Amino acid sequence: MRAILRASLLIGVVCVQQAQAQQTQYVAKFVIGTSNGEVLSPGQYFTAINVHNPTGQAVTIRKRFAIALPGEKPGPISQFASTTIPPGAAIEIDTRDIHRHTNTPPGTFVKGFVVINSTGRLNVIGVYTATGTSSRIDAMFLERVPASPLAAAAAAREGDEDRPSAKSERKAERKKDESRDEPDKD
Repeated sequence: MRAILRASLLIGVVCVQQAQAQQTQYVAKFVIGTSNGEVLSPGQYFTAINVHNPTGQAVTIRKRFAIALPGEKPGPISQFASTTIPPGAAIEIDTRDIHRHTNTPPGTFVKGFVVINSTGRLNVIGVYTATGTSSRIDAMFLERVPASPLAAAAAAREGDEDRPSAKSERKAERKKDESRDEPDKD
């Protein structure tokens, strides 16, 4: 009986690890609003982050926004917001969306990151534009945002109640190691 329980526990840990391996994170920079020249050149900055689902299945993303403050100070972090992207479809996270999620008034100069956690592969492109005094686009830059595996610790912080905690996983590993040292009584 103990052997069956150990095998079931091991299978459960492997399934959790495989599910974690399938989750991916994309972290895109944003710079929005009107700069007075203290941190970046004076002008108006805009960001549009395009998120495309190239797969044949709907993909759910969870996104949150982390503001970076000058002087090496951490800024506020928003709550996660979920969005489902149908197969082949795309969404855009633009300057207005960023102001809304960061609770900042339109036009406020804000810098930071959009953190996108995904259950599937995505194409994520950041589009950055800036205008000076001419109100014409003075600069435009496109950036492909690379995918990173979502770490187990980050997944646990998201509050996924269905996922065993890292502490439970470590406890299961210890029990498995201890059982190797004991003779099987079945």
